[in-house]
Parts: sequence; structure tokens; C-alpha cells
Amino acid sequence: PYSYDYGNVEAGQCSATYSFTLQNTGGGTATGSVSLTGTNANQFTITSGDGSFSLGAGATKTINVKFCPTSEGGKSATLYADGSNCNDDSSYLLGTGVVEGALTVTTNDATNITTKSATLNGNLDNRGTASTVYVSFEYGLTTAYGSETTPQAMTTTGPFSFPLTGLSPNTTYHVRAKAVGGSTSYGLDKSFTTSQSGAVELSYDDGSAEFGFMASQNGLGAVLFDAIPSMKITKLKFYTWGDMIPVEVCILSSSQDIIFSQVVTPSPGWYEVDVSQENILT
Repeated sequence: PYSYDYGNVEAGQCSATYSFTLQNTGGGTATGSVSLTGTNANQFTITSGDGSFSLGAGATKTINVKFCPTSEGGKSATLYADGSNCNDDSSYLLGTGVVEGALTVTTNDATNITTKSATLNGNLDNRGTASTVYVSFEYGLTTAYGSETTPQAMTTTGPFSFPLTGLSPNTTYHVRAKAVGGSTSYGLDKSFTTSQSGAVELSYDDGSAEFGFMASQNGLGAVLFDAIPSMKITKLKFYTWGDMIPVEVCILSSSQDIIFSQVVTPSPGWYEVDVSQENILT
């Protein structure tokens, strides 16, 4: 052909071979030599068919050429056949050297955390030189991990996730994303803790106000709940009547130490205090 474009090729690598055909269209024997010339001749390589030739009438010669860029950017050269009797021929060669980004992956926070399951999340930021990358998660009780999810194939960058089951309640797990494609990349370590085996709302009174708290200056009320041990307290619910004034809501330990305290101004009737983020156990 008059010209051939090898397209994008990673710097330091070589393209596939492209074959050129030189033909003697005259009636006599054609002699000459084949070589590369031009600005970036050293970025292309003749793998076979270079040097001198002698072709009889109608005979052909195959010349195999690769593009092997050593740096980034567009490259060009000429495949030149210097024939006898001014019977010269040439093909223009093009190619672009590219520097691919390194294969990189990010570990994102786990979501949908329950007592025995969680969704692991990551993001494939760059595929590097690989057309297909296999992503997974390593996880375990320490940063030694020890377990890995089933790899998933990705051909484009973007988010990926894996629903992990069979976990233990109230247990901290470490996790990191992993990507394999030509090389191996790991995300940073993240950790998450599964929920308690149960949770409870502590509710005082049945709504009739018969046993509710009287909100008044210097007033004091307390209630003792029976609950299954080691359950997470998610909410305090109580019924008040009287003045709408600030009151301090506390949770005491079995030794009467204050482990939670919050000042609220409840309206008369049912009032809720959310303590789900405090990780307080019965």
C-alpha cells in the first residue's frame, strides 16, 4: 500500500507485523535494495525482506515490518525500495507511541452491613495496558486477609462490588480491592464491623401516660429494663407530660456510670432519642 498506520502502540513494545509486497511489473529482472528512511526510521523494524533483492519479471518479494516506538508521540518513516533503472517504490509508515497509565484500583467503603453480610465496593481507576482486568476483594480478620472473592472481568474502568455473606456478627473485617491485568494492583485497606446479633428499642410506658415521666424543674425519673445481653440499643422512647423544658436523658451502666448523656427538649407525648450511632450494648 501507499501508506500504513500501525495505530497506538505502547512505548517499549512492538506492534503486530504488517506484510508489504514488492512486485516487479516490468519485463526484465529488477534489482535493488529495501530500507527504512525518514524522520523516525529507527522506530520501525524490518523483520524480514530487507537488504538487496533481484526479481524476475512478475516476481514478488514480501517485506515484514513492525512498529516499535521507544517514546510517546506520532512517528513516521518510509519503507523504500531503491530499484534499478529508476524503478523505485515506497510506502509511508505511521504510528503513535503511547504511555499507558499504571493499573490502579481503589477500595471503597463497604455498604449494606448487617449481622452476617456486607457489600464490598471498589473502583477500577485505570486498566493500564490490559484490555481485560480481573477485579476481586481480599478480606479477613487482619490485614493478612486470607480470603478472596471470585474475580470479575472488566473491560472498562468504573465501580464494581461483591455481596459478601457468611460473616460473623459484631466482628471487624479488613478488606482491600485487587486488580489483575498484565500486572497486579491493590487498593488501600478498609475495615467494617458487622452489626450485633440483635438490636433493641428501649420504650417506657404504653402511651397511656399512666407511667410516663413528669417533666418538671429538678425532676428525676429512672427505669430498669430487662433485655438480652450484648444487644445494641438503637433508640430510647419515653412518654412525658408537663412543662416543655430541657431534660437530660442518660444511660447508666450496671455500675451506675453514665455511658450516654444528651439534653433534649421533648414535647408532651412520645419522644424518641436515636442512639444507633453510639454502639451502646445492653
